[in-house]
Amino acid sequence: LKRMSLALSTCRGLEISEVAKNLKEQVAACAQSDLLPPFAKLFDRIQQRLHGFSGDPIVDGLAAVRWCCDHGLIQQGYTLLEELLFSAVLLETGHDIQNREHRKIVSQAFYILEKNCVENPDRWKDTSNNHLDMTRRFIDVIRSKGDLYKKCSQIREFRNDLNHAGHNPSAKTLKSAGRFAYDLQKLISDVERILVPLS
Repeated sequence: LKRMSLALSTCRGLEISEVAKNLKEQVAACAQSDLLPPFAKLFDRIQQRLHGFSGDPIVDGLAAVRWCCDHGLIQQGYTLLEELLFSAVLLETGHDIQNREHRKIVSQAFYILEKNCVENPDRWKDTSNNHLDMTRRFIDVIRSKGDLYKKCSQIREFRNDLNHAGHNPSAKTLKSAGRFAYDLQKLISDVERILVPLS
């Protein structure tokens, strides 16, 4: 549980599936032992909370974001959700999700769609221009996901506001800051509907 909590609070996206799998196995083993009744209920509750983790990187990523939202880790939730979008595109196109340059190009592909400059590569950043075919492939995949690029734009706006501690002109006021959690829950559902349509 400590490792799971640490993985989520420090946004260790690549480790979450493995940590959740190990925790599920340990909880199942503990549930089979002679437990005092209060502990049996505790392990049942932990098993219920881990039910959403299936071993699939996209499903587990969404479960992790939902966990963050449920436990007040709002900033981590937005960070994990945006990075999950990049990973989803890289997985679908067969690219390494740990390749930093590819992640940057995916991020730029989302931005290109957001700014409606697909047909104007002269407005793209150098990294995208240096990898035109890859960028266009990423754009095609993102386009095939309907309004996913709009969801990414919303996630980015909230993530930047949180990561820069509200020190920018468009920052949420304290009065509207309470919407971070509400909007994160809605974005999780929207992204899940797009990335895991059979759920």
